[in-house]
Amino acid sequence: MTSSISVYAGKTALKTLQQNGFKADLFDRMAGASGGPKWFTLFGLDKYIFGEFFKARKEPIYTLGSSAGSWRMACFAQKRSGSCYFSAGSILFP
Repeated sequence: MTSSISVYAGKTALKTLQQNGFKADLFDRMAGASGGPKWFTLFGLDKYIFGEFFKARKEPIYTLGSSAGSWRMACFAQKRSGSCYFSAGSILFP
């Protein structure tokens, strides 16, 4: 079975991922790209990352974004990020 996602990582990051697996606690930063159309393609991935992958996380995640990316990051900073982000996505992707 082939994967739907490609992961690009430098030597150190790749070694860490190979040794520890893809775990939420390994990540402490998240960047959001500008450009509205990217948001449409990232909705499903964001839904998983912030709805499941980081769900039990206790430590903060430092975010940076511009344009639509900053809107996504602002939604994720809310206590109930789903009410901000996923509500808009449900309207666009019923």
